[in-house]
Parts: sequence; C-alpha cells; structure tokens
Amino acid sequence: MKKAISEKDFERAVFLREREIEIKEEIERTKTAAQDESAAVDVTRADIEEVISSWTGIPVTSLQMEEADKLLHMEETLRSA
Repeated sequence: MKKAISEKDFERAVFLREREIEIKEEIERTKTAAQDESAAVDVTRADIEEVISSWTGIPVTSLQMEEADKLLHMEETLRSA
C-alpha cells in the first residue's frame, strides 16, 4: 500500500486498504468462531484411519480390508489359542 501511494497509484492503494480491512475482519471472525467452539472434539475411528492413510499413503479401504480379513480369520485364531 505504501509503495502504491509513493508511486501515486491511489486506486491500487485504496484497493489494498479495503482488502486489508477485509482480511482483518476475517481474522477476527475466525478467532471468534474458534473461541465459540468447545475445546473437546470427538475423534472417530474414521478420523484416525484418514490420518494414518495420509501419513502412510495406504488407502483407507486397504486399512479396512485388513480389519475385515482379521475378522474372517478370528475363529481360526481363537481355536489355535
């Protein structure tokens, strides 16, 4: 904005000032919204699977398939124990 003023580009300076005000208002709205939300957030199994999937690169469906495979072989596992 200062550069636009020094270059006598007042239209650009006004635009930048208005944009600055919009951004500051958005920051305040975001802060207020964050404070209004409760501190406790429920984390579900799906959330955890999604994070692990993003970390490992293994699709969520593969993680779920492993779980399904374990359930299919549960009877055999219990008999062997």
